[in-house]
Amino acid sequence: QAANGGHFTRFQLAGADIGSLYQLSTSQLAHGAPSLWTPYVRIADVDAAVRRAMDLGGHLLVEPFDVTGVARIALITDAIGAVIGLWSPLEISAE
Repeated sequence: QAANGGHFTRFQLAGADIGSLYQLSTSQLAHGAPSLWTPYVRIADVDAAVRRAMDLGGHLLVEPFDVTGVARIALITDAIGAVIGLWSPLEISAE
C-alpha cells in the first residue's frame, strides 16, 4: 500500500491491523532518516501523545500525518534519543 512517498505492508491477525513494515525512500534516507527497524506502538491519540512526549523532553522527527484510510502516525524520540513510532487507527473498531 502506498504511503508518504513509499510503500508499506500491513500485518493483520483475525482481520485486525497489528503492525506494518515500511521501506524508507531514497529521499528520506538522504534527509538523515536512519535505515533500521523502528517499533511503532498503537495508541488512542497520536497528537496528544506527541504533545506529551515533547512536554517530557522528547523530540518530533516526523509530524503526525494520516495514511489515507488506515492510520495516523508520527515518529518521535524520547529525551535521550530512542526512536519510536506512534500509530493510531483512523477507525476504531469494537474489539
